[in-house]
Amino acid sequence: MDNQPLFSLRDLRLRFHTRHGDVEALRGISFDLQRGQTLAIVGQSGSGKSIAALAALRLVSPKAAYSVAGSARFDGQELLDAPEATLRGLRGSRISYVSRSR
Repeated sequence: MDNQPLFSLRDLRLRFHTRHGDVEALRGISFDLQRGQTLAIVGQSGSGKSIAALAALRLVSPKAAYSVAGSARFDGQELLDAPEATLRGLRGSRISYVSRSR
């Protein structure tokens, strides 16, 4: 049986570059999600839950000046340096981000 995680984040880091200097939004998030598991990420407002998901799927606004580092792998495929066409094929059909609306 394959023991490889379905989704894996390793040392995910995100910095926004502003005119006032860099802002570190994520500092080394790591976790694995195995097939069949459910994962809930909870935390206070502004703690980085949504931006972590957006960064992992490379959905951070292209208008934002930012840099991302680490690894985000889905089913063995590295997402952070994957071609946009590959990501378009995965998003919505194999992997999605669903935000909680208030």
